[in-house]
Amino acid sequence: MAGHNMLLYYSQLWALALVCLFVGYQFGNTLNQFSILWSSFVEFQGINLPKTTPSYTIALPSMDITRPQQDVQHQYAINGPRAKTFHAQPTTSVMVAHPHGAKEYGSLQERRHTLPWEFIILIIVPCLGGIGLVSLAWKRLHMSTDTKVQHSESQVALLSTSSQKEELQSTPKVDKGFNILELTGSLVPQSLFVGTVKWFWRFIWSRMMAELAPQDKTGAYQRPTYGFQEEIGTSAHPLESGRYHVYLGNPCPWCHRVALVLALRGLDAEGHVSSSLLLDDPMKASRGGWAFSEDRPDPIYGAQDLRQVYDQLVPGGYKGRCTAPLLIDTVSQTIVSNESSAIVRMLGTLRFSSSAKGLRDLYPPALADKIDAVNDWVYPKINNGVYRCGFATTQGAYNAASKDVREGLDRLDDLLSKQPFLCGDYFTEADLRLLPTAVRFDSVYSPFFKAGGSHLRIRDYPNLWRWMRQCTALDGVGRTFDLEDAQRSYYQQLFPLSPGAIVPTCPTLTELGLDPSGLPPASEGVFSLQQPQTR
Repeated sequence: MAGHNMLLYYSQLWALALVCLFVGYQFGNTLNQFSILWSSFVEFQGINLPKTTPSYTIALPSMDITRPQQDVQHQYAINGPRAKTFHAQPTTSVMVAHPHGAKEYGSLQERRHTLPWEFIILIIVPCLGGIGLVSLAWKRLHMSTDTKVQHSESQVALLSTSSQKEELQSTPKVDKGFNILELTGSLVPQSLFVGTVKWFWRFIWSRMMAELAPQDKTGAYQRPTYGFQEEIGTSAHPLESGRYHVYLGNPCPWCHRVALVLALRGLDAEGHVSSSLLLDDPMKASRGGWAFSEDRPDPIYGAQDLRQVYDQLVPGGYKGRCTAPLLIDTVSQTIVSNESSAIVRMLGTLRFSSSAKGLRDLYPPALADKIDAVNDWVYPKINNGVYRCGFATTQGAYNAASKDVREGLDRLDDLLSKQPFLCGDYFTEADLRLLPTAVRFDSVYSPFFKAGGSHLRIRDYPNLWRWMRQCTALDGVGRTFDLEDAQRSYYQQLFPLSPGAIVPTCPTLTELGLDPSGLPPASEGVFSLQQPQTR
């Protein structure tokens, strides 16, 4: 009986192996044929004609177009990616009609086509799948054989007590994955197997990271630019209460900036600028990650996701990244801006009303130069520095970004040892821009992005922590941010950084000492006020 099982086992194993090899060969051969369509140049007797050159017309003498025993199919990528096909002998004479006169390039030469990386990956994937299938069959049969052997041994041994039998039966099964290392250890060196898997995994990871966060040649994150840079207060977008709407997402620190402006200046509560909250769900969104939920639908266009809003406002549809925050003009049906710094500057200075909050000026003229100077180094070292750490794909790129973060935190702590806020005695735009990054640092940017090293905490910088608590105590700040939702978004939605989507136990606002209900209220005197008269 045991011999029959082993024979069955080896028969199935060899059958699966042959099937995988056959499928892989056919798949690779098919891809090789298709790859010809992606040829980037035409070759005539060693002479390369780039497809970016002027249009060429190929003339094959009719007498040479024959169908011999061994037809050779040649594909030419002429004037673009679509190829023209000719059936001819390899010795066919070829005439190329150039705009400046015809020239004979001699005989047509055969050339080999190499597969691009995408096709190599498509070949490796089924091969790995075949290995997995074979190892899975091996494991299933091996487990079945072991179970029968154990059963036979238990009958021979005549286990005396039912407790021993129950203990044997209740032994949990352990998932060893494909168990490839154990099964192929005597045939394939572990170093070869591990090295191959690491290379393949890193290649896929780096491609996914580039999709998520564009990279330069050194593996450093390069934040995309934004295409909408108009302003409120112009003839195209006049200063009118209730005319503008902004789309925000809670996890995003750039959106948090705008939410803070709305709250601190009372723009949303007084109805001057409305807002809606997006859901971070790449599975629901058609492009990017922002979509609308059933309990928080789009109040303006009834869109399903942010892409539909962009498409609604851009003639011919929008082709770029659908990012938030997004400030729109609901009257002219146009986009004002999708750049957080520009939106913060507009909404932080323009006067929609003369209420107590409406007179708060986050960019007072007397402090403008100082605010700009602080912003110029806080953004690259802290605001964008934490993302440069998290999205770096090389050790060198990470080291440079991590160094900037540490230097930035040290500089901030030293600056705040001399004054209550970044630019002096008043809470300004500079403080507002830093706050969203600071409140996420201990829960997300340090442990997840390893910003400055996973050991760093804002709580370890006494002056910076005091400043953060003071800012959080400002009226309205507490309702602008949900820390737990932000944590879930980072750990579950940034798939290349967290494939398992496991959310660690992170400190709460209370544990961070940032629960607004436990902080003393801030004084109104921390804001610079605009002059009563209309500017």
